[in-house]
Amino acid sequence: MAEHKQEYLLLSKEEKDTLVSEYTNVKLVHDAGRHIGQPSKAKYISDKIKKFEQEMINLHSAAGIQGFICLFFTDKSIESYLPTAVGARWDTIRVGSKLVSFAVASCNVLGMLRSSAAKAVYLKTMICERVNAKLSEITGLDNVQMQYLNYEWDIVQHFGVELVGWTAEFVNLSQLSNALAPLQELADALEAGTCKFVQLTTAECRPRKKRADAGQPRGPRKKRGVAEVGAGMSGEETRNGDKGNKWPRISGNE
Repeated sequence: MAEHKQEYLLLSKEEKDTLVSEYTNVKLVHDAGRHIGQPSKAKYISDKIKKFEQEMINLHSAAGIQGFICLFFTDKSIESYLPTAVGARWDTIRVGSKLVSFAVASCNVLGMLRSSAAKAVYLKTMICERVNAKLSEITGLDNVQMQYLNYEWDIVQHFGVELVGWTAEFVNLSQLSNALAPLQELADALEAGTCKFVQLTTAECRPRKKRADAGQPRGPRKKRGVAEVGAGMSGEETRNGDKGNKWPRISGNE
């Protein structure tokens, strides 16, 4: 371009404006031109996505919100396909509006929920998922679920692990109070890793001894409520045959 610089400087303002306009049109045609080959299409899409990603980063830096990329379909038949694909009524405008609201709320789900009850359900679900994920990680088993009622046998004895750092009452999650602060504290502990499963030695896994007066009459027995299992999600049945193991070993649980 250096050899044409002097020629460009000699042009009048009107001629320069015309030249710029023509170049802009040529560039638009080039950018929007049809890419026939597969490698050409892949490179074109990759370049555009990178530009979108940078714009989303800029949006986060400037406005403090989480950016997102939402694909726009020029073919309106997508409106007929998505209800079949997701198994629900699909409204593109409504979904787009929800995504925008979620991004503006910095992807804070609790901030999007209106009622305390809805927030409590969300936190309990999050706690359940995190506990199961940690149990799956330490055991190396997929689809393993936490057992609350028979925790001593089905978790400690069976897998040789113990849950430490539990900050709430150790009961079925559905029986926990809906108070948000304790639920948030437990969810945060699971997220931070202060509440986790630890591997036990063989000696540590040994069942605790029965009471010395086991089997002897000790007067009327006070009734206690029996916890459901796994926030109603595990389907665990009552099958603890050792009456000496009624209280789970949970470090950090009073």
